[in-house]
Amino acid sequence: MKDDPAHELPRKGVALLIDGDNISYGLVPAVLTRAQALGEVVVRRVYGNWKQQSMRPSQDLARGYGLEQRSTDQATVGKNAADIALVVDAMDLLYGGTERFCLVTTDSDYAPLVLLLRSAGGEVLVIGRPSTPLALKNACSSFVSTNELLPPPPEEDSAQRVVLRPLLLSAYEATEG
Repeated sequence: MKDDPAHELPRKGVALLIDGDNISYGLVPAVLTRAQALGEVVVRRVYGNWKQQSMRPSQDLARGYGLEQRSTDQATVGKNAADIALVVDAMDLLYGGTERFCLVTTDSDYAPLVLLLRSAGGEVLVIGRPSTPLALKNACSSFVSTNELLPPPPEEDSAQRVVLRPLLLSAYEATEG
């Protein structure tokens, strides 16, 4: 099977590995754009228990973005098979020659993996929520908050604010009397 080209691991490019429990699928286009800044994204994988009700709505979105769904059944309550599958794949990719990784997660349990990837000469971009623990933020080559990927909020219409302010004040004063 080692000589089978279909099973060869990519030697160049970026491996995008997404912890499916830690992403809003609406951010996937922006995540792909950030990952492509490191190079061509040749591996696009998302990990999760796709049998869980909470993951089902994301299946079509994942397929639409060309994300390979790595399904992990949770054999024991409280254990995260998806995390382990992501780590195993990252190690396979590393030892297959991949040097650039983009991990999408907020889980500090990935900090040892990130440190190992970096100590082997890898570049690791982590994309996570602002609440991502410092252990993971400090371990990676660079960190991007999901807040940075969100579109800017629409500017408040000052004319609308001028009209609403007196109405709100009148309503407030009417309730006090």
